[in-house]
Amino acid sequence: MFTGIIQKQGKIIAIKKNNKAWKFEIEIEKFLKDVKKGDSIAVNGVCTTVVDLEKNCFAFETIEETLKKTNFKKLKKGFLVNLEKSIKWNEKIDGHFVQGHIDETAKVLSIKIDKKRTRITISLSKEMRPFVAYKGSISINGISLTISDVEDKKFSIDIIPHTLKNTNLSKIKKNDIVNLEADMIARYLHKIITTK
Repeated sequence: MFTGIIQKQGKIIAIKKNNKAWKFEIEIEKFLKDVKKGDSIAVNGVCTTVVDLEKNCFAFETIEETLKKTNFKKLKKGFLVNLEKSIKWNEKIDGHFVQGHIDETAKVLSIKIDKKRTRITISLSKEMRPFVAYKGSISINGISLTISDVEDKKFSIDIIPHTLKNTNLSKIKKNDIVNLEADMIARYLHKIITTK
C-alpha cells in the first residue's frame, strides 16, 4: 500500500528484455538505505518487487500483463520514474490510499502553464469514468492528485510548482501516456451501489 506522495525520482539505467519478463534497473541516491530484496516500491504508481539491490541501484521485473496495463513499454534508458516506498502503519499518511494496481493508461491531451499552476488534461475512458469525480482523488504515474474538472471523455488536474518540480510530470508532453489508478474508496462504493 502507498499514499501517492512521491519520495524521489530514479533514473532508468538499463532495461533487459526477454520473452517472460522485462527487468528494469533504477539508479537512485539516498533512498535505498532501509530497503531489502523482496520489498515493494511503487514505480510510476506500479507496485514492484525489488529483485536486486545495490547501494544506489535496485532492479525489478515485470511480466506481460503489467506491460500491457502500464506505460512501462514506453520507458527508455535515461527516463525518470516516480518512486515511493510502501507505507509503514506507524507513519503519518498524506495523499490517499494507492494500491499500486494500475487500472489503465491514458493520453495527455493538453498542458497549460501559468505562474501558479500547470493544468494537465487527460483522456478518460468509459470504464474509468464512474471512478472520476470533481474534487475526487486519482493516482497519475503514482502521484496522488485532485481532479479539478471532468467531462465525458477527459478530465483535468492542476499541478502546483512543488509537485511539478519533484515528480516526472515536469517532463510530460502532449500525447504522452500516463498510468491511472482509481481511488480505492470510489471503486468499492461503485461496486456496492451497482451490485444487485
